[in-house]
Amino acid sequence: YLQLHQSTFQDRSWDEKNFERGNLHWLAWHPFIAGMYDCLADSRNLYLLQELAPLGTLEAYIEKHAPLHASVAQFYFSNIVVALEHLASLHFVHGDLKPGNILIGGNGYLMLADFGLASRWDEPRDWEHVGTPNYLSPEIVRGTIDSVAKQCLDWWGAACILYEMATGKMTFDEPDPGEFLDQEAIRDDVKERVLAAHYYWPDPDAVDPAMKWFVDEMLMWRYELRLGTVCKRLETGKVVNSDIRCHVWFDGYPWEDIENRTYAVRAS
Repeated sequence: YLQLHQSTFQDRSWDEKNFERGNLHWLAWHPFIAGMYDCLADSRNLYLLQELAPLGTLEAYIEKHAPLHASVAQFYFSNIVVALEHLASLHFVHGDLKPGNILIGGNGYLMLADFGLASRWDEPRDWEHVGTPNYLSPEIVRGTIDSVAKQCLDWWGAACILYEMATGKMTFDEPDPGEFLDQEAIRDDVKERVLAAHYYWPDPDAVDPAMKWFVDEMLMWRYELRLGTVCKRLETGKVVNSDIRCHVWFDGYPWEDIENRTYAVRAS
């Protein structure tokens, strides 16, 4: 099943779309990655022929249903983990991980999409304009880029998405920005909060304690102390984020069923 994504040249540059086509070419097919089948263009638009995701984006789902039950948030987060582990096995960074770039397939499982800002760890690039402020890590905003910082970026973004699923709010938004602030001022305020890793839980008692602890560990300011910053290659050759998979919040979690897409989550 395919779906056609249309983008005007004003929305995104030809180069960025070509980067996306090239980046997806490097990625072997994977059930948690939205595959692209072709790229077409006319005088006004560029079209990506992409794997069908009939249930829309995770962003739309969060807007409609958040705060999500802990088991549902855990299920979706586990999908993101498996997808990012696959990228890590290929030494790739997505670079713009956010709910709007995550699609929901017909089976209810997630697929990462929009690889226009993706790159390999060793690829020279301008990291100053990567990503969306609310999902950027402090080291990326600060401009302190090393190989570990690149690997950390997507995992930081994943933690921000989990927070968003748990609360219905973006992690580093001002609690009450006020009408007097323009978009640029709000963007700068978000970056300042990210730089300080300063966020709050609107209603801590309403959040599953183990999940809250998990998010707090993933959003620590220093990446050396952060949970789940890098993946490890097992003796079998499989690449996993063992820190995340072995955390108490995922104790006894059916990771193999998630990978095989045979697990059905039920909010209880």
